[in-house]
Amino acid sequence: MPILGRDAPATTVTQLKISIAAAGLNEIIATPGAGKQLWIYKLMLSVARGSQTAITYQSGANELSSAMQADVIADDLVDSPMKCNTNEAFNLTLSDAVAVTGYVMYQVVNA
Repeated sequence: MPILGRDAPATTVTQLKISIAAAGLNEIIATPGAGKQLWIYKLMLSVARGSQTAITYQSGANELSSAMQADVIADDLVDSPMKCNTNEAFNLTLSDAVAVTGYVMYQVVNA
């Protein structure tokens, strides 16, 4: 599936299921390798009904967002993707051990 964002490189977009429940750092997408970056285009997250947790997006151990608390998070970043640092994994940090499910759409691009 091609991405139509302004600066999108001509590479394949991958969609990955998210299903986590551990408090702390949870690796969602592994490091892409030397000289590569992860570009995140879409995130859809749902927190278990009746539960609360703060969710932080991270590139490796570096925060890409502040902690967010919501039942559903839907980020459409096609025109301005969230970019991880070179050769860093995309992680979600949960403040509490709560089931969080959803999906992420991303590309691996040359840095």
